[in-house]
Amino acid sequence: MKNSYLLIACLLLLTHQQMRAERIDTLLHFSYADLKVDTLTAPDGNTYTKLTYPGCWTEELLGAPSLPRKFVRFVVPTDAENISYELKTKNTTGTIVEEKLYPTQHPLAFSSKTNPFVPCNTEIYNSPKPYPSEQARITEVTKSHMKCKYVVLVVYPATYLPMEDKIDFSQEIALSLSYSIPTAKEFVPKSSGITLQTTGLPAYEYCVITNRALKQSFERLVAWKRQKGLKAGVVCVEDIIDNPYITADCITTGNPSVLLTDSAAQIRQYLRLAKEAGITQYVLMGGDRSVVPIRYGSGETNSGTDEDIENKIPSDLYFSEFSADWNDDNDQYLGEPGEVEYSSDVIVGRLLCSTSEDVKNYTDKLLWYEMNPGNGDFSYLQKALYVQADEGQFFSMGNTIAAQMINTFPNSTVIQENPSYNHSSPTAPTGDSIVSVMNRPVAYANFYAHGNPYEIFVRTTKDNSWQSPPDSIYYYAVTSAQGARTISNIESANSIDRLTNAVHPMIGNSMSCYSTPFDVISLNDFGPTCTFNSYPCFGKSFTTGNGYGGPAWIGNTRNGMIDASIPYQTILNGYINGDLGTYPIGKAHAYAIRDYNNANYRHYTALSSNLIGCPEFYMWTAQPSLFSVTHDNNEWHITPGNTPSEISFGRRDLIENDSIILSTENVSSVGTYRSIENGHLYTVYGRNHIPKILDLYLTDGELTGKHYFFTKDVTCGGEQGTACVTFTNGSDYTFETKGTFKMTKRVVIEHGARLCIKPSNINF
Repeated sequence: MKNSYLLIACLLLLTHQQMRAERIDTLLHFSYADLKVDTLTAPDGNTYTKLTYPGCWTEELLGAPSLPRKFVRFVVPTDAENISYELKTKNTTGTIVEEKLYPTQHPLAFSSKTNPFVPCNTEIYNSPKPYPSEQARITEVTKSHMKCKYVVLVVYPATYLPMEDKIDFSQEIALSLSYSIPTAKEFVPKSSGITLQTTGLPAYEYCVITNRALKQSFERLVAWKRQKGLKAGVVCVEDIIDNPYITADCITTGNPSVLLTDSAAQIRQYLRLAKEAGITQYVLMGGDRSVVPIRYGSGETNSGTDEDIENKIPSDLYFSEFSADWNDDNDQYLGEPGEVEYSSDVIVGRLLCSTSEDVKNYTDKLLWYEMNPGNGDFSYLQKALYVQADEGQFFSMGNTIAAQMINTFPNSTVIQENPSYNHSSPTAPTGDSIVSVMNRPVAYANFYAHGNPYEIFVRTTKDNSWQSPPDSIYYYAVTSAQGARTISNIESANSIDRLTNAVHPMIGNSMSCYSTPFDVISLNDFGPTCTFNSYPCFGKSFTTGNGYGGPAWIGNTRNGMIDASIPYQTILNGYINGDLGTYPIGKAHAYAIRDYNNANYRHYTALSSNLIGCPEFYMWTAQPSLFSVTHDNNEWHITPGNTPSEISFGRRDLIENDSIILSTENVSSVGTYRSIENGHLYTVYGRNHIPKILDLYLTDGELTGKHYFFTKDVTCGGEQGTACVTFTNGSDYTFETKGTFKMTKRVVIEHGARLCIKPSNINF
């Protein structure tokens, strides 16, 4: 059987357009002995045959015969075209079934509501043709802006002949994927002397990496970072991978055997050049794997295949350290022990977003957290929740960390299983009760319990015993979204999207397994294989959900090692709360990865633990103070509420095309001073102080370019004489404000200029 798939893509511009044919072969094995054949009586009163097979998922078309399906993924170059496949079956066994195959129903796990029974699709069940008509088909080709992309096929080991009540089961299926690619451009390793200047690409102190479709969505986040004095901007994935000088990642000069050439390698090469230029310090990967490429590391030596998913670990450590090649032995396993360095050259966080709405939701959380957490109710910032269950409770992990963080969170709650961590019939807690405590609200939620991308199990039978069937009365969990579950009880309000903390954003931290994978994965831990792709994982839901969660989730993309939990978390929290110094959350995470040195778990933990969210902001470690600001004559008088070691002034000069300046000063209780200057927008901030945006006086000058600002009171235009403010043709200015915007007659808005003044939904 042969089928062609038309690929519509924008190919890279290449010097030579000769085509080269490529082919990938794979052989799938299915055992007829493993095919489970059951009979069941459906709500329509009829008896049906139900087929299941380990590691396979059922048909998705409602009313169609419920047949097992296997998804197979191929990796091809981004410029591959003329993609087609061939399928050959061997050792096919024919079986007569007594009843019709059960028609596909609504997935039971997706929602707590009861869906109506879906009857058999008569066009399929009354047809003499086999179902499906093609035993395989291409279901997905990822976007072709990456150096490599995936081709996903769905394969049916069993086909159904409805008029004969017969199943044909193929125990071997040979697949061949064919494609052609143009002659590739020449790779340029590091030894060629390429610099950032050679590439012509921009670089920023705070760099957002995203695609062109989402670039505009990050405007507000970038504007806030610029207002704090950081030279921030967006660099698009497409511009990096299409650049003729960004072609390969090779740290060791002159060692082509370790050359990596996919899109992840290109991004790393760009970031390395931007760091070597002395520019980039912080990086926000602005997208999930459909937007920004990911890199897998190997949890153990010679491990990390699709069949060994727990050792195939998505890790942004690859994009933060530039000292290791990640493939010294030139094999298929990247990032093995010994091939990775644990010290970060740039500080990286990732936002698991794919839409502009995701970015907006996240930006609101970050702004609320940095600018006015609690909307004036700062007391919640001293409250934390620690949840421990199973081994986490046995080792008193929640209690240990609560004691360590007592000065930061003097009002903390530790919740655990009752009556014990290994009781055969535990009575508490429920997921509902955990979410209720989070809604009090709290500023920090830390979990030491077993989990998966959808669930953190706060109550289980015995000590993590998974032998019971789904819906066991002993499994209670906090879930990532309503309807997301595998084996936990259905509860009314146990999902984090039931949080009501929009203006009380919190930080989430979990040592649970798989709380924030960057990829869609399958697991066999809970009986039938579970694929986690229908709902957002914890890291995504917590950071990009609308109106709940917070600006950071620190969690594992794969396993969370029990023995690593306390020592690693102790180091992490030491960097957050000041025991080891005071650092932004991204640096605290990076330094914990660097300093945790248990030989048995260091490598795995370094790969698996990742920061979801902005890497640059500080976590509140005390109830915030306010700046006192007055002015007389031509000076600001600024006094901090307590006495931090220094305060920072982020200055944006609107007249000089939005130039950015950051300055810091040692202060005392008498305060500090700043001149009131035309066109200078100051944002004043200090450790555990609410930022203060000073009033803007814009009385003279020509304004050009496209810019976004957060402002309080603005005076725009001169009062007398020749002073005049002109928004020139082509300029585009947005003022997001919580104050007044006073405009005098001496303001000129030229034809083709845009001036937008919009009230902010953030109360700063």
